[in-house]
Amino acid sequence: MYVSNGQMLSMFMAPIVPLLVAAGGCILLYHYSDKKRVGILHGVGFGILAYIWQLILNTLVTVLITKYDWLRNVVQSNVAISSLIYALINSVFVAIGLVWGVRIATRSQKSLTRKYSIKAVSVGIGFGVFNTVWNLVIPYGESLYYSARINTGSFVGSDELAQSVFDTRPGIVLLDSLKGVYLLILYMALALLVSGFLRENKKWNARISVTLAQFVLFFTNALFRNFAAESVTRIGMQIFLLAVTVWAVWYLWRWMKTLKNKRLSG
Repeated sequence: MYVSNGQMLSMFMAPIVPLLVAAGGCILLYHYSDKKRVGILHGVGFGILAYIWQLILNTLVTVLITKYDWLRNVVQSNVAISSLIYALINSVFVAIGLVWGVRIATRSQKSLTRKYSIKAVSVGIGFGVFNTVWNLVIPYGESLYYSARINTGSFVGSDELAQSVFDTRPGIVLLDSLKGVYLLILYMALALLVSGFLRENKKWNARISVTLAQFVLFFTNALFRNFAAESVTRIGMQIFLLAVTVWAVWYLWRWMKTLKNKRLSG
């Protein structure tokens, strides 16, 4: 048995599409910064760093829950309760990480409205980039590597691992890639929202807003995953994420239109 070229191409393209969108976002921000030095890559770097450390803390807390029997029993006692708890934990850490990234990246530019907001959105891009790395580059890169080993006859892993590679469906991979794009755009919009609150010193408003947005996202995904068939879950989450992305695109478009009008008038 061989892994088809279509399967391997889908594994390769899965992370490439969101990363191309991220690159396009950086180019767009550079254009709206009047091609002046704003620190877009600097902001992207802080976004990546923010995602990494919130992921580490999130993982530690999740491990802590499974370490103590009484906590594990509470979490496992009911699927809805389990989904609620893990969605809340994930949401809180995403909010803390994203708000921290925006605060650190923009701390010296609060008096410069254009640079401040552009730098904040670049943090969202960085956050989305490492989300792509974690959820698409690593797993699909690993599958692509195993595919190459299988097709060259040098694979030495288990039959279960080989079968999981053979079972890869390009359509499912495409949906995962689109999810990466949706989340990237959402993080850009949330970072912009956070920057508005931070300019007014409303730190808790920023944290609560991101927490609520992420909680709805994570909890909806958990409910679909636990109470619906796999095909319904994938289609339902795509529709939900698409609706959220439409809002995010509108929010970012309105902001870019404001920047353009200020540039033309000033």
